Amino acid sequence: MSRKITTVHIEEALFRHFNVRRNIIVPNVYWGLGFSHEVDMLVCYPSGYCTEVEIKVSKSDILADKKKKHGHNDERIRYLYFAVPELLKEYALEHIPENAGLLIVKEWDDGTTFVEDVRKAKARKNAIPLTEGERIQLMRLGCMRLHRWAKDKIKCLEAQR
Repeated sequence: MSRKITTVHIEEALFRHFNVRRNIIVPNVYWGLGFSHEVDMLVCYPSGYCTEVEIKVSKSDILADKKKKHGHNDERIRYLYFAVPELLKEYALEHIPENAGLLIVKEWDDGTTFVEDVRKAKARKNAIPLTEGERIQLMRLGCMRLHRWAKDKIKCLEAQR
């Protein structure tokens, strides 16, 4: 089965890859925690340290990220990854920051998506873990995002019919 891999497909694969049963994983964190930029997906581990995942589905999307002034810099982000469909692997490797890791999303014959870790991210040495209060706030934000994510998933499934 070959289809266009969308943001929703990538998010779904990332939930499994980063183990949603063990870690706090929230898409679209753009307010509520004081980040200077929108975080496409934030993964918070039991230690409180976080990984930011930038989701890109086109070449222009990858290039647009280079123009962002914030540079994904926040002391609460320990690792930065970019997640792209398999077709964008080489292009992403040429254009994402050197400190960023790269995850590619592939598809099995049955349409199930999965993640392959192509390049490991370099840890920010000055990263600090989220406080307990920030983790609680992140979980609250995750609950609010659930409704939007479910609506997007339904739209995605309907478009495939």
